[in-house]
Amino acid sequence: MSQMTFKNYFPLRNLLGAGLLLASGASFLEAEEAPAEKKKIHFLTSSLDETRTAAGIDRMDGVRPLVGGAPLETKPFDLLAPALPLKEYPRDPLAADPMKPILRPIRNCGLFLKDHAGMQFDFRNATLYQMASEAMSHCREDGGCNRMLVRLDQKLWDLQGAGVGKMVTQFSHYEAVGSGAEEGIQVGSDVTLDALWGQPGRTKLCYLRLEQGILDDRIRFVAGKMNPNNYILNSPFIGDEDTQFLAGPFDGCTALPRGFQGYLPGVAALTTPMAGLYANLVATSPLGGKERDTGFQTVGDGLWWFAAEAGLATSFLGEDRPGKLGVAFNRTNCGTNTTDEDTAVCGNAFAATAIQHLTPDLGVWLQYASTERELSSTVREISAGVSLDKPFGRRGDGWGIAMGSSEPADASLPVQTTMETYYRIQLTQSIQLTPDLQLVMNPSYADGDNKTIVVGGLRLLVRF
Repeated sequence: MSQMTFKNYFPLRNLLGAGLLLASGASFLEAEEAPAEKKKIHFLTSSLDETRTAAGIDRMDGVRPLVGGAPLETKPFDLLAPALPLKEYPRDPLAADPMKPILRPIRNCGLFLKDHAGMQFDFRNATLYQMASEAMSHCREDGGCNRMLVRLDQKLWDLQGAGVGKMVTQFSHYEAVGSGAEEGIQVGSDVTLDALWGQPGRTKLCYLRLEQGILDDRIRFVAGKMNPNNYILNSPFIGDEDTQFLAGPFDGCTALPRGFQGYLPGVAALTTPMAGLYANLVATSPLGGKERDTGFQTVGDGLWWFAAEAGLATSFLGEDRPGKLGVAFNRTNCGTNTTDEDTAVCGNAFAATAIQHLTPDLGVWLQYASTERELSSTVREISAGVSLDKPFGRRGDGWGIAMGSSEPADASLPVQTTMETYYRIQLTQSIQLTPDLQLVMNPSYADGDNKTIVVGGLRLLVRF
């Protein structure tokens, strides 16, 4: 097995150096503050809420708990009153919503349950169609997927001095669009190009987890079916394939072991010992993400994945422009070809992330990961991007651009470069349309060498 040394982690040295420069810059700004404002700039955030967000802790503020707590101040229940989509905020649509009269009863029932029973619903359908300029010899150029998602967050209680207890349940149903194949496979990409994709005709249990906070939610325990990316390399810019990027390097990370990828049974402890500092521990059953059953059948099969991430929640540009610096270490006994305990392979992986809001709506990010060759089909990956909410002042619209380099585990294959940009258009209060463009340069498994493949996509998201 290959050994991992500090020289493999050259971006870590750069990241740490950048952190020291930022810290020095923050100290200088403190020393040179404008006398008129009398306002100090701090490197770490003073907001515990921002620190919880960096750690992946959601207190469901604004939702009344099922047990205890007084009903929120609300208008009298009106089944046909105007209402926004579930779990949504105000938008600036281009056109009136033709679905509004039909969906008002559903939305008003959802609002009533949120205000009086601690239930927060999310019901959406995303459809993606992609077409490539070229495909592998035995594949079609087009592909796509339709995913219907139903999610319920139940706020059980909010114990004074302790924390919030909640249950999260989510199901997703997948159907084919076009050829129904994942576009990355069609063009010979080393990474997925359609993070929405799931096995056509399947309904998957994605989330079934219980969360409980203690010590005023400075520690949150999680157990059940989860997505480890919610707690490891968590980012506001590269985590929602319904509204943001689609390619794997910009929707999580493709260069970490199987225990990080997908919806898996596991446990986690999320901690925020002080404002500006967080530390997370996560363990999963790596084979529980297979497209079968509920995933819990793999618990106790002798295979495991552990990860620990520690990081800083920063505010050196101001509390309204938060940032995050994090490093994560992984260890697992589940390799790329592992099927059971007899074929287990132990190894390590490392990742680092840096995120910064330049304005409240504009953010930049950088991410790096390195994994031993036996553990992942991609052993090293570095990606960076820019994301903008509310371009031209339009709430609901969004734009992003990203670039990433992915090195395959097979040393005989070329390093692949992937670029992606999208623009999200808020058509109505319920409907978003997102044109998406990807450039796959030197795809690792493509027929021939030195190719650049263009993949165009169109994603339609409907929120109920």
